[in-house]
Amino acid sequence: MSPAERIRHGVVACKTGTAEFGGADEQGRRRTHAWFGMTVGGIDELIQADLQEAIEPVATASALITDEKTLDLQQERQHWLAKVKTAGFPKILVILVLVESDEEKLFTEGSADAAPIARQIVNWLVGRNTP
Repeated sequence: MSPAERIRHGVVACKTGTAEFGGADEQGRRRTHAWFGMTVGGIDELIQADLQEAIEPVATASALITDEKTLDLQQERQHWLAKVKTAGFPKILVILVLVESDEEKLFTEGSADAAPIARQIVNWLVGRNTP
């Protein structure tokens, strides 16, 4: 079974959640933080071809930052692959995303707010484009 088939057949386990905090508002609702946790198996096999071609980039990780909020994700991924090629990659990876609410968005949800971020992380790991 290929790594992609293994992922489709349950090598990924996920759980979403919402954590209430603070005092209740007039309607009895509390602000929420969203979380999403997942374990993923098989990524090591999905990136094998990329690892074979990975070379240590000339730029350092800090040089990849084009401003305080933007990274060149392709160069950053090449740097990461070079490190994985040297140090190895775990068979199972755990990803946990927490999205805190703020004054603009008082209520966040695991499936709507945190899960899409975890998906972007997995897409980046396996070399798919991220939005």
